[in-house]
Amino acid sequence: MKHGVRMGAGVALLMACHGLLISCNAPATGTVEQQTGASTSVDAAEGDVAGVDVGVSDDAGGASDAGGLPGTPTPVTGCPSWGKPVEQGVVANPAIAEASGIAASRKHPGVFWVHNDSGDKPRIFALDGKGATLATYSLSGADANDWEDIAVGPGPKSGETYVYVGDIGDNGTSRKSVQVYRVAEPAAIQGDGKLTGVDKLKLQYPDEPHNAETLMVDPRQGDLYLVVKAKSGKSPVFRAAAPWQDGDQRTLSQVALLQFGLVPLP
Repeated sequence: MKHGVRMGAGVALLMACHGLLISCNAPATGTVEQQTGASTSVDAAEGDVAGVDVGVSDDAGGASDAGGLPGTPTPVTGCPSWGKPVEQGVVANPAIAEASGIAASRKHPGVFWVHNDSGDKPRIFALDGKGATLATYSLSGADANDWEDIAVGPGPKSGETYVYVGDIGDNGTSRKSVQVYRVAEPAAIQGDGKLTGVDKLKLQYPDEPHNAETLMVDPRQGDLYLVVKAKSGKSPVFRAAAPWQDGDQRTLSQVALLQFGLVPLP
């Protein structure tokens, strides 16, 4: 989202989603390959992803409700249908020059968390449904190498909701590790300030560096999912299981492979 972009109703709906979002043309057909050893579902709907049935293996290597054996592609046909966009407002804050991620707050209805792409400070912005900036918060102790996405989900304290920021971008595919930051949503949205108690999880891939641009958090278990942006049209999905604490280091495990094909997406 660039500076001055208009926010539509469809955008607000997507911001509240907590599953895999598969963008495609209506006649296109994609597949999601199951990987042995994946754990539980990616979404709260046990594999139901944005209206598309996606198979994910369980811990024992069996398949979930999507059917099929581990390693067997599950066809993904058609796309969710959406109404015409309705303008809600404009993000006019000049400090938000290249919004890269956006997520709906769970603690504060009607508030959306946004951050810039690479080149900005380690900070997040709270916006209302019209795109107006309500507050700006820096993350204590965090670095901003290439922030790509943001999510909201559960964490170590029961009943509390947390903001997750993924410093997971790697256009040159040269980073030895990436990191995800986690901090509790503030009790109130007012003015500017600094969020403390920020946890950092260092992540390494099991094979080679990847350029991930999607971060998701399982809304029930808190597992983290990273989706790779790949020119080949095949995007691996990696998982880091919860729980974890500040300073932990994990090796990600691949749990799925999204096959978009080489046809340019809209």
